[in-house]
Amino acid sequence: MAGTGKVLLEAQDLRVNYGAIAALSGFSLKLMEGEIVSVIGANGAGKSTFMNALMGMVKLAGGTILLDGSPLSTRTWKAVQGGLALVPEGRRVFAPLTVEENLRIGAFTRQEADIQKDFDWVFSLFPRLRERLRQFAGTLSGGEQQMLAIARALMARPRVLLLDEPSLGLAPIVIRDIFKELRRINEQGVSILLVEQNAKQALLLSHRAYVLQTGRLLKEGNSGDLLQDPDIRAAYLGQGA
Repeated sequence: MAGTGKVLLEAQDLRVNYGAIAALSGFSLKLMEGEIVSVIGANGAGKSTFMNALMGMVKLAGGTILLDGSPLSTRTWKAVQGGLALVPEGRRVFAPLTVEENLRIGAFTRQEADIQKDFDWVFSLFPRLRERLRQFAGTLSGGEQQMLAIARALMARPRVLLLDEPSLGLAPIVIRDIFKELRRINEQGVSILLVEQNAKQALLLSHRAYVLQTGRLLKEGNSGDLLQDPDIRAAYLGQGA
């Protein structure tokens, strides 16, 4: 699903410090309605910090986050109510709870009457979760846990789905399946912001991308152009010019 031209989410000059260390140093980004945008970069580039800043999970030292042109609350639960949902790095499912209980936690801002159709939606995306509905989340495979983490976020009916390193620790065939479903999710009207160390997968999925290096913007552009950029190929795709 291509972007509509309307800016849905905008980060302006974001700065985050951890003590004397600047994790983000004036990073700006726009996500258009209907787009998939990726942020790529090496470990320590500030990608997860950026996602946590959007969700109000780390304190900003400066900058502004806008949703539909209005300032986004720095309280996490209000960000969720506003239309953002995060799939965190490492999945972080609630291991002692069942698949169904994890999904219901994702829907905590929703009315019970609206939830059943969302169960049907996430099961259409990830049929295996229906089969595992009464199973404890901690007993699922890594790929199944990632499916659950994505489905849990979707139960909030977000306008923007944020994904932090969704390919981490997964086999290539599982990564392929997960990214195929992310495209389907986008085609069904959810805008996606993805941070990912697997630069090739991220660029193949997204419409546009930003390259983050030690908290600063290095490059931005159409994903197809960045895939062919000699510097990006050498630094992030393991290929020379």
